[in-house]
Amino acid sequence: MDSKLLECVLTYMYTGKIALDVNNVCDYMIASDYLVIDDLLKMCELFAIQKMTRTNCLKILTVASQINRCDLFNACFRYAVVHFTDIYDSVNGGLEELFLEIFIKLIGSDNLNVVSERSVWEAIISWTEANSSDRLTYVPALLSCLRLQEEANGELLKEVISHSIVTKNKYITGLIFFKESNFHRLKCEVNSEHPRLERLHKNMRFSNSPREPNRLHLIARHTYRGSELFITYDNEFDFFRKIEETDCLVDMMLQVGQRIYMFEQNTIIDSFDILQEAWEQREVPPLPSDYGSAISIGEKLFFIDFSTLSIYEFNIRWNIITMAQNHLIMGAVRLNSQIFLVGVHNRNNLMLCELYDPANNSWISLPAPHLHREEFILLEYHGKVLLIPTDPDKDHPKRIEVFDPNQNTWISLPDLPFQYHYTGAVIVGDRILVYENIEARRRQHLKVGPPVYWEDREELWKLINESSPWFHIENFSYLLLDDHRIVKDIIAKNKGPGTEWQRSFLV
Repeated sequence: MDSKLLECVLTYMYTGKIALDVNNVCDYMIASDYLVIDDLLKMCELFAIQKMTRTNCLKILTVASQINRCDLFNACFRYAVVHFTDIYDSVNGGLEELFLEIFIKLIGSDNLNVVSERSVWEAIISWTEANSSDRLTYVPALLSCLRLQEEANGELLKEVISHSIVTKNKYITGLIFFKESNFHRLKCEVNSEHPRLERLHKNMRFSNSPREPNRLHLIARHTYRGSELFITYDNEFDFFRKIEETDCLVDMMLQVGQRIYMFEQNTIIDSFDILQEAWEQREVPPLPSDYGSAISIGEKLFFIDFSTLSIYEFNIRWNIITMAQNHLIMGAVRLNSQIFLVGVHNRNNLMLCELYDPANNSWISLPAPHLHREEFILLEYHGKVLLIPTDPDKDHPKRIEVFDPNQNTWISLPDLPFQYHYTGAVIVGDRILVYENIEARRRQHLKVGPPVYWEDREELWKLINESSPWFHIENFSYLLLDDHRIVKDIIAKNKGPGTEWQRSFLV
């Protein structure tokens, strides 16, 4: 630590002021860690994340690894994964200076942003040749990170096995090709005289999946002018890009193929082509009723009101496909490829529960919830159904019931810690969030409980901190995109040149 740096740190300790910039933030992080000045270290971490670029990301990543700052390391690593090609193409990206463990973790990532494995191979060459006398030892392990599709990478495979870091590598005694799923891997037979290499190679854990996530998230953020639409980079929420906006307040979205139907107050307002990223120029017929539940299953859109279940024949009309007999349907939700319904009998007003299979046009009776409800939200969560009451004037308004199809029974979760005036609930990622679903201007006149989420492992409700971006969950709508064909096509477009990813406001 030089005297000038130490002087600045001491000045900060007395005055609380320091001049951070992209050139000195790493030095200050190392100094504050060494001197155990936690508030300065946290300030440096926040500054580093906010000012992260393709040219300083890997330097910060290395420092975070050295001083064992896990949150900063994870933020830098994710940035490097999402911006990998840009970092590699940058003159001062710093890829060649990475430690072995970090470099292997990076090029082995399932979500690495590369158009083809050629980028990974070129990075391996660049990293190895930056210090070939020491790094040739690790080429066998690095080659195992390549995922070579048989059809697309024939020429690349020839380049790999004929390159000097392979052919003139004394640590490699042979190459083995083996197929996993739809791509090939290279495995090197290593020189047994080098036990460290043998140990490294055996201890490595490689994914057997292609470099693409299995799901994405579409987010509608409410603004004073309408809604902005964002799509995430992968199944995480930390990076996304804006794809469109609308002057409507999108409070629900449903996917049917590549169409995304946008809803405002239970009314279809438009349809959006997620692959073309454009609004469709066609009229969408209004829903059959002002009250009910819209559900998408595969390539079909259903609507369930008090007594009828309708299907939308695209570009034509809504058609009634079945009618409830002797009962009223109060709510519905998709459960796998079927429709889970909760209602009441017409004669005695007792609750009932049924499962409708559209493929076979068949009904199955299920056990009814234990508590009588007339106003509620139904959500599917990990193959189970949550029934969340929304009427604060009924019995046990804070008790959520869960139906487990495997056990064919209802159980109750611990009561919510707060009673909401207008209960809202949503599944985001793998979390259940319950919140006050009311506008900001109306909140001023009410005592409003904070949003909570369900912690599966501890089996209890936890508060969402006011500093968390999820605290104002009522300002967003979410749609999970998990149709493999659609997700794959979106990812192919996302990985094209010129795609700009920004750090999300949800982290």
